[in-house]
Amino acid sequence: MITIRRATITDAAGVGRVQLDSWRSAYVDWLPDEYLVQFTYTEQTEDWQQLLAKRAVVFVVHDPEQGIVGFAYLREEADAPHPG
Repeated sequence: MITIRRATITDAAGVGRVQLDSWRSAYVDWLPDEYLVQFTYTEQTEDWQQLLAKRAVVFVVHDPEQGIVGFAYLREEADAPHPG
């Protein structure tokens, strides 16, 4: 059964993998291969570990057979007007 839940720091590798695989798939015809291959799973994992350690709001889609298959990262837009 697929579940959606709040990510924990132990999900960093799965989120990083989904992000990197998605970028490499989505931008294959838009960006040079040299650019896309420079990113590593290790670096992505470290980036997500840092974000999750700061209590970033991230939700993951978890499949019991495949692991993390999707994620959503929520953050306030820097230039967004604050509700008055």
